[in-house]
Amino acid sequence: MAALKTIYKYRAYPSKEQKETLTRQMFLLKEIRNSLPEKSNEGIPQEKPLPVKKVL
Repeated sequence: MAALKTIYKYRAYPSKEQKETLTRQMFLLKEIRNSLPEKSNEGIPQEKPLPVKKVL
């Protein structure tokens, strides 16, 4: 007998303040990732840098 799997999907609806905080954090993480020297990423597949958004 096959086991049934239940799948739940969730969606977040952040407030304006939460959305701004999340956007800022993602921007900072992108900047940190793009500034790492390439040698520190050995063994990790190299991808092109993430797009830069000029205005937050």
